[in-house]
Order: sequence, then C-alpha cells, then structure tokens
Amino acid sequence: MNQTPLRRRITTITYRALYWARHHVAPGVRSLLGLLLMVGGVFGFLPVLGFWMFPLGVAFVAMDLPLSQHRIERWMQRLALEAEIAAKATPPPGPPLAPPAPEAGSQPTSSQ
Repeated sequence: MNQTPLRRRITTITYRALYWARHHVAPGVRSLLGLLLMVGGVFGFLPVLGFWMFPLGVAFVAMDLPLSQHRIERWMQRLALEAEIAAKATPPPGPPLAPPAPEAGSQPTSSQ
C-alpha cells in the first residue's frame, strides 16, 4: 500500500489516540471526552481547534456503545496494520546500523 507521509502520520496518530482511550480512560470519561472533541470539531474553523476532532470524538463515543464496538475494533486493527506497514516501510533517520565493510587490502588486526 503506497501512503503519503501525511496519511501515514494521521494513521499512526489516530491509532495511538484510540489505543490510549481504550486502555487508559474509563468508559464514562471516554464518552465525555468524545463529546468535547465533537464540540471542538464543530468549531474547527478557529485557529487552535480542528475539524479532525469531530470524527475522533465520534470514535471515542462509539467505543462505549455496544452496537458499534465491533466496528471500532476492526477499524483499530486496520489502523494498526497500516501504521505497522508504514513504520516498516520508512527507514529510521540517521546512519545505517550495519558497520562499514573493511577496505580492500587491509589486514584484520589481532589482539594477541
């Protein structure tokens, strides 16, 4: 799957937010947080808030609704797979991890 860097970043951030909400926030608080995100998403035209908040808020609330828990679980699995693929496809910044090959004609030194 060929993803743009922005899409990879959005996928990773979305998965992390949903994972955090599922494992670290109590169900009632999660619904309240989802409602606050949706309200903030409505005012997405303001400088600090964004329209991205509305769908994330809907997902937070949907985690607590029995009829939608299965869909959110499948979506999180898909996001995790896409984020994992994106992490494997992008090499880490910095020098390569393998040591450089010895130069031609050089003899290995012995410590004895």
